[in-house]
Amino acid sequence: MKFENFKTSGKVFFIALIFLMLSLFTVPLIMAIPLIVSGRADVIGVTVFLLCGSLFFGAVLYQLVVILIKPESSNVQQSSEPKSSVTMGELGELLAALDGEPDGTFIVLILSDQNKPDQEMMNIQYSIEKGVVGLDWVLISPGNMKRADKFRRLIRSLGLHIEEREMNGVSYLRVEDTNLEVLGKQVLQEFGARADTELDTVYS
Repeated sequence: MKFENFKTSGKVFFIALIFLMLSLFTVPLIMAIPLIVSGRADVIGVTVFLLCGSLFFGAVLYQLVVILIKPESSNVQQSSEPKSSVTMGELGELLAALDGEPDGTFIVLILSDQNKPDQEMMNIQYSIEKGVVGLDWVLISPGNMKRADKFRRLIRSLGLHIEEREMNGVSYLRVEDTNLEVLGKQVLQEFGARADTELDTVYS
């Protein structure tokens, strides 16, 4: 699906190229037929006419190809570029972007303490483990470590199962098997985020 627009553009280009090759001589030749039939054109004149006509129609079709292909390819490029920040309303799009990605892929959402924006940085992480997407509370930043118990209490109050795991020497709390978009919003709101809060993102 990610390359569908590129494939469509390739088909358009191939079809346009065929028409371009046919028009190089066919269209000017058709236009030159009346001159040839009437006997008012010599070989050199017809040849020059064919060459000029071929160049003209080739240039026109080239512009048509550019117009047809450029918008599609530019849209793909724009949609594939990750955003540097998002709001809670875009969590669903972030989770959709993880669909089909390999294990180890993750997206981190960073939230600053509104009272201490330069000191307390907290984050939640969406990641894929064994083909399953989950929400992680990674115990590495001071902000996350300080609020780990609050995160545990929140998850348990929602009736969800929480697991304590470790990878590459880093401990983290993980939640799976739930609506991760809703859970992400609940966690972020619990720690001070609002609907319009800009959350810095890290992709991998």
